[in-house]
Amino acid sequence: MTNTQNIFQLLKANIKILLATLIGSAIVAFAASSFIPKKYKSTAVVFPANISQSSEESPTEQLLQFFLSEDIKWQIAKDFKLYENYDIDSTSMEGAKNLFNYAWSENISISPTLYESIEINVKDKDPKLAQKIAQAIIAKTNVMVRESKRKIVQQYYTNSQKVINIQKREIDSLEKIMAQLALSKDENKDVKKILRDKIKATLKAYEKIKVINDTYLLDVDNNNDYVSTVSSPSLADKHCYPIKSIVVAISALFSTLFAALLIIIFKK
Repeated sequence: MTNTQNIFQLLKANIKILLATLIGSAIVAFAASSFIPKKYKSTAVVFPANISQSSEESPTEQLLQFFLSEDIKWQIAKDFKLYENYDIDSTSMEGAKNLFNYAWSENISISPTLYESIEINVKDKDPKLAQKIAQAIIAKTNVMVRESKRKIVQQYYTNSQKVINIQKREIDSLEKIMAQLALSKDENKDVKKILRDKIKATLKAYEKIKVINDTYLLDVDNNNDYVSTVSSPSLADKHCYPIKSIVVAISALFSTLFAALLIIIFKK
């Protein structure tokens, strides 16, 4: 307790130095924060649309994987020249890709919300550019999902079309045999019954696969949207970084604590 009391008495005796340090560091921090480049944030909220649940993954989880894909990142980087925007020289800087990935994570975040939606936040020195990047991320992800779904459905459509063609040939063959039997003098009632039953069964199967095939065809040719925008990318009218009050408070606090530590060490 005695040591603690001594420390408090020592700090109290040097309160003017501590107050001067507090005020001085706050002024310096406030002035320094004016030179930190300002950033503006564009925020958007989207929901998955026309995406059915697959295995254990929810539609939101499926959509989030597309949003977080490397393809989307590098398309955006190319279209908006983000290497230049982040002052990264990809031709000469060592570890330029890692540096870019860090800059991307610092300026762009895409994450799920508690309500199964996805929030997209983009920060940039230019508020309009931040908004455009957010819009492009949504648009490109929507196209990527559409193309991915279309590619899968195209495979289903091709396979079902093969089955339809086989069934068509089978029905044609059976009908030719029936026509030949109709011209025959022999009754062949049992054979005709078997053929008729076979044709009916094949036609029934054909109708089922035709319905499925037509559905696949619609999906192959569709232009469905898979990203439903709940809140469009905003255009910020004030910067989100730096927050001067936080910069000043942290700088002043640490400077004062450091001054107090020096007083304790050298004047004890």
